[in-house]
Amino acid sequence: ALRLMRIDHVTTQRILFDFHGDTPLNPASNNKLLVGSAALDLLGSDYVFETRVILIGDALYLVGAGDPTLDGEGLRGLADQIAERVAIGSVAKIVVDESAFTTQTFGPGYRPEQTDEAYMAPSGAMSLAFNSVEITLYPIGKRKTAVTVEPPSTNLIIDNQARVGPGRLKVRSLAEPIGRTTLAIEGAIPNNRRGLTVRRRIHDPGRFSGGALAIALADATQSEPLPVEIGVLPPLDSSAEAETEAEVG
Repeated sequence: ALRLMRIDHVTTQRILFDFHGDTPLNPASNNKLLVGSAALDLLGSDYVFETRVILIGDALYLVGAGDPTLDGEGLRGLADQIAERVAIGSVAKIVVDESAFTTQTFGPGYRPEQTDEAYMAPSGAMSLAFNSVEITLYPIGKRKTAVTVEPPSTNLIIDNQARVGPGRLKVRSLAEPIGRTTLAIEGAIPNNRRGLTVRRRIHDPGRFSGGALAIALADATQSEPLPVEIGVLPPLDSSAEAETEAEVG
């Protein structure tokens, strides 16, 4: 819908063009203009998002503050910093603190059950890769397929039933079991070396991010991935044994 108007007087309006101007529609990407303007006004142009990692006792806290740009490469860089400064053998778990944001992960009017496409991903204070995952299928042999995901996370379950051959590929992102994301892959892909890549949203930003850090830390330290929990960082005092901060603007 497009509606242009000129204000001739403070109390009058003269419509220049109206095409279904009163039809209610989802504002979609137009909201980016409002959000961007509000962020610049409230935060300022020099604001830097901080994603903090703090070790308290045997718990490694991953504290999100709404960074919308953190991706798999950035998280692996953070894992390398942690590996250099923390004895990972003394860490029992990763605790994700996403309390900086509300628990409402979708905006009013959205019906997330209608699609699992990446463009309608949930939001969260601890987000990663736009809360979506890139899924690539490769043919192996004459009939079977293999799957890689980016970024990988212990929170993901991959159910690959796809084969090589004629047909269509169907990739669904399911919010099951509770707190995890299952990637259900069915159908077929052509037999070519490049494979086929699709992107789907995840369903629990905090646990997905924590699971991705668990894998990145395991790779950096040649250890097993740590379990992930959701929690809140306790007040900091002398018990805070180590802290690593990453700033991504």
